Amino acid sequence: MTVRRFRQDKDLPSGTLEFLAQDELRNNVPYGVLQRLRKSPQFFQDYRLFVVTEADKIRLYAHHTPPFLLCLSSGDPAAAAELAAALKHEGPLPGLLGPLPIVEAFLDAWPELRTSLPHIERQGLYRLDQVVMPPSTGGAFEQGRIEDLDLYFAWLRDFCRELGEVYAGDEKALDQQRERIEAGDLYCLTHQGRPVCMAIAARKLPTGQSVSFVYTPPQDRGRGYAAELVARLSQKLLQDGNQYCCLFTQMHNPVSNRIYQRIGYFLVDEFRKYHS
Repeated sequence: MTVRRFRQDKDLPSGTLEFLAQDELRNNVPYGVLQRLRKSPQFFQDYRLFVVTEADKIRLYAHHTPPFLLCLSSGDPAAAAELAAALKHEGPLPGLLGPLPIVEAFLDAWPELRTSLPHIERQGLYRLDQVVMPPSTGGAFEQGRIEDLDLYFAWLRDFCRELGEVYAGDEKALDQQRERIEAGDLYCLTHQGRPVCMAIAARKLPTGQSVSFVYTPPQDRGRGYAAELVARLSQKLLQDGNQYCCLFTQMHNPVSNRIYQRIGYFLVDEFRKYHS
């Protein structure tokens, strides 16, 4: 197998996006990020792209877009081991994430990295094909408004801190939320005119779309807002022509897993995240 490195997405082998699309659900993160790189190359700085090939056939794709972790696609575990062997001589990584067998094959080939990344998170990849609408909370399903930008920025920051997600800094977070509002991708549930929960219509895939950054502030939890918002956003995405919706959960959190299962999401696969 051959590990090939690229500094720009335009230099990737033809067929890279098609390789990811063959397993679009499990590859929803790398597929979405690669699409983002092609649309807004200035969004990420100093990124690296990797393709592992065998006889000119792509076996694995990965990208590293600092400050975010190395992201591995689905594919051949042997290709993940080959990538690890190629990268281990270039210095440590802040962490990695991807489908469980791929991540484990990578770390088996780089055991020193495994010991340097003490935090391990099990993530569940969920899929929904039909919504089971929960009882109404009396809230209104709306698109986020630009006049509430500061609130949604604060919620994104709090979301990352609470879940241990990489936070790219206030300036980028503010720009991200502004862009999402202007694109019509940020949705909220309001109660008596006040936003009480947010969710993002995120990565657009060939036949589906992901939902992410579901956040309810602590004072408004336990009232069913997240369940209703995600259900209504998922229903909208299906009505817009998507065949399915997908999202990730932390598998150690029984509350969020139970909420999503009740509205029609079912577990497809386990992902693993290692970080320092």
